[in-house]
Amino acid sequence: MSQDDLGQRIEAARQQLELLKQQVHGTTDKPLSVEALEKIATSIEALVAAANELRRQNDVVTTDQVAEKNRRFHQQMFESAPDGYLMTDRAGSIREANQAAAAMLHVNHDSMIGESLHAFVVEGDRQVLHHQMTQLLNQDRVVSHWTIRLQARTGDAILTQLSVGPVHDTTGQAIGLRWLLHDVGERKRVEEALRQSNHEMALLNSAIQTLASTLDLRCVLINIMEELTRFLDAENCSVWLTDPATGELVCRESTGANREVVRGWRLAPESGLAGWVIRHGEGIIVADTRGDEHHYKGVDQKTGVEMRSILCAPLWVQQGVIGALEVTDTEVNHFTDADLRKVEPLAAAAATAIVNARLYERAQQEIADRKRAEEALRRHAAELLARNEELDAFAHTVAHDLKNPLSIIVGFAESLEGSYAELPPQVLGHHLHLIADSARKMGNITDELLLLAGVRKMQVLVEPLDMASIVAEARRRLTTIITAAQAEISLPDTWPVAVGHAMWVEQVWVNYISNGIKYGGEPPRLELGAEAPSPGWVRFWVRDNGHGLSPEDQARLFTPFTRLEQVRARGHGLGLSIVRRIVEKLGGQVGVESQIGRGSTFFFTLPGAEPDRP
Repeated sequence: MSQDDLGQRIEAARQQLELLKQQVHGTTDKPLSVEALEKIATSIEALVAAANELRRQNDVVTTDQVAEKNRRFHQQMFESAPDGYLMTDRAGSIREANQAAAAMLHVNHDSMIGESLHAFVVEGDRQVLHHQMTQLLNQDRVVSHWTIRLQARTGDAILTQLSVGPVHDTTGQAIGLRWLLHDVGERKRVEEALRQSNHEMALLNSAIQTLASTLDLRCVLINIMEELTRFLDAENCSVWLTDPATGELVCRESTGANREVVRGWRLAPESGLAGWVIRHGEGIIVADTRGDEHHYKGVDQKTGVEMRSILCAPLWVQQGVIGALEVTDTEVNHFTDADLRKVEPLAAAAATAIVNARLYERAQQEIADRKRAEEALRRHAAELLARNEELDAFAHTVAHDLKNPLSIIVGFAESLEGSYAELPPQVLGHHLHLIADSARKMGNITDELLLLAGVRKMQVLVEPLDMASIVAEARRRLTTIITAAQAEISLPDTWPVAVGHAMWVEQVWVNYISNGIKYGGEPPRLELGAEAPSPGWVRFWVRDNGHGLSPEDQARLFTPFTRLEQVRARGHGLGLSIVRRIVEKLGGQVGVESQIGRGSTFFFTLPGAEPDRP
C-alpha cells in the first residue's frame, strides 16, 4: 500500500466520523442511517488494516536495515581478517575472497574471483584437494587443521592449514564451501627466526661467559675467534691489538689458512680496516674487498687466500679503543648489518676480557719477576753463606795443613842455624831433605787452593778428550808415590770419548789415583775404567782394594774442606773438594760406592762426545 492510498482512506474515515458526530449532536438535518454506520465501520476496518500494513512495512524496513548493517560489519571483518578467507561453489570456483587470501597468494583480489581454487594448489596436492571437496559436499561435514601446499603466483609453495565447511541455501542444500587459510610456513618462519634469535643469544651469552672464565690472554683470544667464526659461519678471524709502546697494530691471534704466517705480524697504526676502525671507533662491513680502498691487500698476499668480505668491530674499553676484531670470508656479501649488531656486544665483552687478561698477565709477570729476584737473592745469600763457610774452612785448612810443614821447616831451620857446623853430613842432609819436602807440600797445598778458588770463576772451552793421554800424564805426575807404594794400576784397552777440559780432568785423575794409593791395600792395587751408564754420558772410575768406607764417611767425602778424622786422617782434605767442583763445572757428577772390607770405587761422569752435541 502506498502512502497516497493510506492517506485517502484515513481522510474518508475522518469525514464519516465527522458526519456521525454532527448527527449525534443534532447539527445536521439528515438522520443517522444504517448505511452510514456500515460505511463508518468499513472505513474504520480499512483504517486498521492500513495501520497494520504500515506497521508491517516499517518492521520489514527495520529488519532489512539491521540485516544490511550486520552484513556490512561481517564483510568488513571478512576483509580485514589476518587469515585468508575464500568462498567457492561446488565446482571449486572462487566466488568470494578477502584481501589476506589475495596477499597470501600474491595475486590481485579482483582477478581471483571466478578462478578455480585448483590453480592455486601445488600439482602434487590437487588430487587430494578434489577428493576432500567431494567428501565435504556429499557428506556435509567440516574439516579442521587439514594441511595442504598452496602455490602463489610467484611460484613459491606455501604450507597452509585449512578449515573447510559447506555453505547451504535456504533449502539446506550444500551449494559451495567456505575456506579458512592459515599460513603455517609463515608461523614456522617466525618460530625459526625466534629460535635462531634465541640460539644467537645463547651463543652470545656462552661466548661472554667463556671470555670471563679465564685470565690467560692467549686463551681469551682463541675463545673470541672460535665463537666469532662459529657465530657468523666465517672462514677466518683475527684479533689486532695496538702496541702501547710503538702504536703499531699487532696480530695477536688468527685462525684459518696460514694463521701462523699472520700471527705476530706488525702493521703501521692506520693500516687496513683494523686501523680505520680503531681510528674512528666504529664498526664497518666491506661487501667486496676488491672495490674497497681500506682493505690492506698485503694480508691476502701473505696468506695466499683472497678474502672477499670483511666485518670489523672495535674493541672498546673505558680508556678508548685498544684494537679490533676482524672476521673475513672468501664469499662476497657474507656479512650483514645485523651481524655487526650481534658482534658489537661480543666485542665489548672481548675488550674487557683482554684488558683483564693483560692486567693478570702483567701481575703474573711482576709476581714471577719478584719470585726470580727473591730466588736470586736467596741463591746469592746461600752462595755468600757457602763462601763464608768456605772461607772459614779455608782459613782452618790453611792454618792446619800449612802449619805442620811450616813447623818442620822452622824447626829444622832453627836447628841448622844453631848447630850447623857441628852436625854430621848425614844428619845435615836429612834435615835439608825434610825442609825441602815440607816446602814442596806447602807448594802443592797452595796450588790446590788456587785451583779450587779458580774453578768457580773460570770459563773454559770443552772439547773431546784423549783420555788415554790424560791418564798417562796423571800417572807420570804421581810416579814418585806410585813407586814408593809399589802400587799396581790396571787400565782398559780403550777409552770412550767424553768432552771436558783436559787440564781439569787430569787433576781429577791425579786426586782419585793418589787417594786410591794412600787408602788402598798394602800394596795398593787400583783398577781404572769407564762405561756408558746412559745415552750421552760416560762414567769413569777408580777402584781400590782398601778397607772401605762407612755410609757416614761416604756422605762427608765431597764436602769442601772436610777431613775424615780416621780414614782420611793423613790427607789435607782438598782433593775431593777440587774433584767435585771441577766435575760439576763440566756438567757431570761425582760419587763413591763402598762397603767395609771390600774397597771403594770413586767415579765421575762427563757428557759423551755425541755427533749432535754442541
